[in-house]
Amino acid sequence: MRRSTPLALALLLTACATKSPPPAAPPSAPAEAGPAPAPAPAPQREPSRWTGAITVGAASLSVTVHLLPDPTGGWSGAIDIPQQGAKGLALQDVSFDDTSLEFTLAPPGAPEARVAVFALERSGDRAEGVMEQAGQTMPVKLRLLASGEDTSPRRPQTPVAPFPYQTTELTLARGAVTLACTLVLPQGTGPFPAFALLTGSGAQDRDETIFDHRPFAVLADDLGRSGVATLRCDDRGVGGSSGDTSLTTHPELADDALAMLDRLAAEPALKGSRRGLLGHSEGAQIALVAAAKRPAAVDMLVLLAGMGVPAQDLLAAQLAALSRAGGSDEANITELVARQQDFLKALTGGRPDAEIDAKLRALVLAQSPALAGDAAALDQVLAAQRAALTSPWFRSFLKADPAQQLRKLKRPAVLALGGGLDLQVPAADNLAAIAAGLRRAGNKDVTTLELPGLNHLFQPATKGTLDEYGEIETTLDPAALAQIRAWILQRR
Repeated sequence: MRRSTPLALALLLTACATKSPPPAAPPSAPAEAGPAPAPAPAPQREPSRWTGAITVGAASLSVTVHLLPDPTGGWSGAIDIPQQGAKGLALQDVSFDDTSLEFTLAPPGAPEARVAVFALERSGDRAEGVMEQAGQTMPVKLRLLASGEDTSPRRPQTPVAPFPYQTTELTLARGAVTLACTLVLPQGTGPFPAFALLTGSGAQDRDETIFDHRPFAVLADDLGRSGVATLRCDDRGVGGSSGDTSLTTHPELADDALAMLDRLAAEPALKGSRRGLLGHSEGAQIALVAAAKRPAAVDMLVLLAGMGVPAQDLLAAQLAALSRAGGSDEANITELVARQQDFLKALTGGRPDAEIDAKLRALVLAQSPALAGDAAALDQVLAAQRAALTSPWFRSFLKADPAQQLRKLKRPAVLALGGGLDLQVPAADNLAAIAAGLRRAGNKDVTTLELPGLNHLFQPATKGTLDEYGEIETTLDPAALAQIRAWILQRR
């Protein structure tokens, strides 16, 4: 917002303009009037880019703000938040000049609690201020980017063509749903071991893209160069696939996984090949469900950050680990976990809607006390949470208990890896439960390994917190890739 000219300066300019003229010169012949002087050109306004961070408690969110002049004399803009996988989010009410930068971020359809208002004071190539959202005020610091300066995160492992293997785009028909997929076939005559890659929870593309990382693309590239074929597909409702992930249950996702295996079996270059399922996070649980349903179809299982305990136990451990890493004290963590489990028991126990809503409200307020002072924002958050937590997908996830599948898996060879800094699926307890379940099944080819210093995405990390995911340049730790590659090739 442009500041007005100080009153004293305005009066000074007026006084100078109205001084008495000097004495008149002697009369002379009138001169012809020349052309009126051209008006001074308006200063050229250039696009402006700013980068910096929002401080959120003990963490920070990196942001890049793009400002564009519009013909009316105002500004439009967009913001990137890489750690949240957000790029090009449109801004409203943009005001920008030599002294200030103000704008509002209100994604279409977002509840009021998600509306963020930024107000910064500018001094040259620096701007500092605050972001207000859901009753909370967070510091923001930005700096002006030089022309051509690149702020995109470095992702040195992302594969770049040309590739020493064949890639084919294909589709799989799944009733009314079509899955869009990429098949990677190594060079040579084969037979090649072949794996279907299964993504984690949420709507994921075939590369499992997150924060500009493409872990499944990196994994498929590494395996393709090593003589292992892979098939990876966009989740339902993502990219080129139709359908809706939130309406899909675990049994349906397991059937999708088996259809991917069938497609690999039908590939001429893979006739007679050993086939397997490789799943990350929730994808590992889907791999277990699929393998238990058709054991003869699965020769190998690779479980990356897979759950070994029931889903509700996992959610409690996850909430405790993330809250502890965020600085919460043990008393607060105990209350949060109790509220969460109270809500989940009501949800899965068929309790009345009013009771479920009350327990959800208590949980949300325990996690975000600032919402207590904003009834409208609280209502919108509750509505959004209730829609997500009562979806067919989430209800199906809550029923997950890996022990039911593990006890049936006597046949396939199993590799289970976990990161020592994984706060979403803590490695020690889940790997121990996977190993115990497979022992009960009588499975003789089981490898479980906790990889120290790696987070849920198998990146080398410091804390394992979610805010690190986008800051780390490594997509998949080379040691983890080597473990997966060597284990598969030993069983080809």
